[in-house]
Amino acid sequence: MELSGEILNNALRDAAQHGVRSVSFAGDGEPTLNPSLYGAVSTAKASKLSVGLHTNGILLDISQLEKLLSDLTYLKFTFNAASREGYIAVHQVDKFDEAVSIIKKCVEI
Repeated sequence: MELSGEILNNALRDAAQHGVRSVSFAGDGEPTLNPSLYGAVSTAKASKLSVGLHTNGILLDISQLEKLLSDLTYLKFTFNAASREGYIAVHQVDKFDEAVSIIKKCVEI
């Protein structure tokens, strides 16, 4: 189930007002599938929350990457393999080069 941007942003502001100090976007799904993620990360940062993101990185929007990284306290990549073969075995898709590329881009920024 996808949370709308309005509901998500309101929940983040309310959480901060009630003393929550940090949030992490993670779970059984891929957080970057939610189109409201980037706005939610900005809202969380503006609400003085520490913000983390767990992602496989494949769907990160390069055009928004610099802003996203500036808003995050930490970014954790769920890579799960040390080789292309291992990556394919775990993820059932050959996105090894894309994953490595986005990780390198984040390090450069």
